Amino acid sequence: MTPTEMITLTTKEFLYNQDEARKEIHEKFYHYYKGNDAQVKEYLTSALSITYSADRISQFQLNYINITNKLINQLAVIYKQPATRKLAKLGNDGKYIVDEKATEYLKKILPIDINTQDKTAHRFAKLFGSSFTQVLFKDGTIKYRVHPNQQLTIRCEEDDIEKMNLLMYDRECNKDGRPEITTVVWTEDAHYKLDELGNIESIENNEANVNPYECGA
Repeated sequence: MTPTEMITLTTKEFLYNQDEARKEIHEKFYHYYKGNDAQVKEYLTSALSITYSADRISQFQLNYINITNKLINQLAVIYKQPATRKLAKLGNDGKYIVDEKATEYLKKILPIDINTQDKTAHRFAKLFGSSFTQVLFKDGTIKYRVHPNQQLTIRCEEDDIEKMNLLMYDRECNKDGRPEITTVVWTEDAHYKLDELGNIESIENNEANVNPYECGA
C-alpha cells in the first residue's frame, strides 16, 4: 500500500468513526428529550456504575426530571400563533402583492400538520444542532417527514468534512405482503434503496437510480 492509499484509508476510517460517534451521542440526546424511560435509566445506571457496585445500584430508585424537553421547547419558540402562509409576486412599484389564487392552491397542497412538523424540525435543530426534513410530493399534496439525526448516516468528502457526499436513512416499507426495512441512499448524482440483503433497488419510477434533483439534470 502506498503512502497516499494509506492516508486515504485512514481518513475514511476516521470519518466513519466520527459519524458513528455522532449518531451515538444524538441517540442519547433524543432519548433524554423524549423521556424514554428505559434508555434514560440505562444511561443513569452506566454513570452510577463508575462509583457504585451493581448490587448497590439495584437498591436505588432511579427517578429523574426531564429538563431537556422543557429547555429545548422553550428555546425553539418561533411564534405563539400558527403561521399565516401566503404567496406573493413583485409588483411594478417594487412592492409585493399577495396572489390570492396561488395562496388558496398552496393551502390545499400543504400538509395539514405543517405547523406541528415545523415545530418538531425547529426543536430538533436546537437539540442536535441541525435538522433534516424530507419533503415528499404524493397524491397532489406536499408531505413532511422530520428525521431525528441519529437515524441518518452521513459521509463527507475526504478533503472537506463540511461537504456531504452521501446520506442514508432507514425506511419501513411493505414488500410481498410483509414489512421490510430498506435503506434509502442519496448521493450527489444517485438515488436508490438497499434491501435487507444489501441489494440495490430502484425507487418508484427512477429506474436509472439517478438523483432527480442533481444540479444540471
